[in-house]
Amino acid sequence: MNILSESDKKWEDWLTEFSAITSSTGWDEFERVVTANDIDVNEWAIAYAIKVQITLNKVFLLACLQTPTAKIDGVLASIAKHANSVNFGKHARDLKGEMRANYRQSIRIVTGLMPRMVDALVHVFQSYAHDDYDPGADPNLLLQEARARAAARDRRAALTALGRAGAVALRGAHVWSGWLHSGVDEYRQWMVSLTAMLDVYKDMLPLRSITEERQRAGELAAMLSAKQRDLFSVVYRRQIPLEKPSEKFLKEWIDIAHRDEPLSDAEIARLGDRHKILGDFSLRTLQFSNAQSDEFDEFDMYDIADLAVNALGNLRYADGDVVDQLIALLMAEDDEFDADLAESVYWALIQMGSAAKPRVFDFVRYTEQEDARISMMEVLAVTGRGSEDVFTYLSQQFDAASWADDKSGYAKALALTHDQRAIPLIVEALQHPAVIDDDAWELLDALQELEVTFYINHDTRSVNIPAYGVIEDVLPTDWRSRKELDEEAEEEWDADATEDWVDGWDGDDDEEDDDDDDDDGDTDEREDAEDEREDDVVYDEQGIPRCPECNAQMHYIAGRWVHDPSIVAHRRQIVMKVIGRNDPCPCGSGKKYKYCHGRNA
Repeated sequence: MNILSESDKKWEDWLTEFSAITSSTGWDEFERVVTANDIDVNEWAIAYAIKVQITLNKVFLLACLQTPTAKIDGVLASIAKHANSVNFGKHARDLKGEMRANYRQSIRIVTGLMPRMVDALVHVFQSYAHDDYDPGADPNLLLQEARARAAARDRRAALTALGRAGAVALRGAHVWSGWLHSGVDEYRQWMVSLTAMLDVYKDMLPLRSITEERQRAGELAAMLSAKQRDLFSVVYRRQIPLEKPSEKFLKEWIDIAHRDEPLSDAEIARLGDRHKILGDFSLRTLQFSNAQSDEFDEFDMYDIADLAVNALGNLRYADGDVVDQLIALLMAEDDEFDADLAESVYWALIQMGSAAKPRVFDFVRYTEQEDARISMMEVLAVTGRGSEDVFTYLSQQFDAASWADDKSGYAKALALTHDQRAIPLIVEALQHPAVIDDDAWELLDALQELEVTFYINHDTRSVNIPAYGVIEDVLPTDWRSRKELDEEAEEEWDADATEDWVDGWDGDDDEEDDDDDDDDGDTDEREDAEDEREDDVVYDEQGIPRCPECNAQMHYIAGRWVHDPSIVAHRRQIVMKVIGRNDPCPCGSGKKYKYCHGRNA
């Protein structure tokens, strides 16, 4: 018996429509529709595949709603068989040039996607229709299991875990977008299908139990019909054309990308609606960073992506899927391009603050890229500062880590929470017999981050921490307080600056007039450096830099002293001179400072 009202289609009707769409005639009809809606020809193949996915998803869901549980396996199997037998046949009319290539590309995408998309959907809806899942489970842990099973070539177990994760997601649980970039090829294709399914049902989630949803099947069918009409909004959410910016707009955007610090609240308020315009343009530029565009002739695609990341960070723009896009860069293949962008991504995420925390938390918990994970733990500590769940997680990770796993490296993330409960954990680790040299340095740095007062004795290599006592024979032989490190850095900078100035002067008084502009530049630079030293912080007896006015701990970030760190300060970094992140490195390598000696700043 059909539970839907007479005005709603049965799943069999939607399966017939699916057959009509996946034919040469159906593609011709789609071509006419997209042409009328002014969709770029290069996006047709993707738009067509999305329409096929939307229709097939409707078939599966409506079949679950309209079919008794005892018969659902047979119905889902028949839908899968029908979908996998898609055959476009001979094209109904002659196509030439770009249209023929587009038609062939569409067919390749759909026929290549179909088997794995069908596998994923069948297992999701089997779990959902049979209540074979725990609605309170974490779907990301199930997907983690599915990825491991797929890597071990246990395909059946992988699909079972995937199906249960999808059923839980239909009940409203959050699924991390990073799974799209993780695992073997087949697993990633399953995730494309699962993500597309959740996107189709997004406005209807969370679904209730299968019994409850069958009782309101007519309402869901009507919502699915509306989804079909919203096809083009789905296309444009995924494929946003890169608009040609004006010269004035492009200059404004590049100026923002080159800033050494993010926009203040007042500056963002003054931008008004332009803040969103600049943010959206930054996101589109990041998405299309490999596009050839007349506006970016002077840059290669790496520079464009880097500019876009910096702009998003300086705008503190976390709307839409910005955070997911940034994290996707870390999930990409480990080549030089992604390694160069990583530091910019960390910095940008921190500027976005608490808005970035949920996705960053997902990355830390589920990724298998350990180096990126540890760095992102520091980002999580700053973006989740004050969050009980973040502190609990980081303290558990620190406690569980072994010295072989770089336990001391976890201390920096824990200290960046600025939670005083981290102090006894770090002190206890410092007392461990295995702690020497680098490990001790990291732990002492973490204590300084937490503004812990301690006294050192170089002769006995001991550290005296009031309220915890003396820890003997632990001080690294090359230990320097932050005050000493900064003083050494300043002396080295003075020496380098003097050497550069002497080398640049040729001693010919006759050319003095010709070099006036250069002399003025050197003078200004020296005066700026002197002004910076005049405004320097004061250090307490433990070497912790403090504000001369309010005595708060200060942090040296992006070439200046600030009260609250807005970027992860990595280990043992010595800033040699006041220099912007995008300025040439003073070592003369020709690279930007952030990619050279400032890489860990």
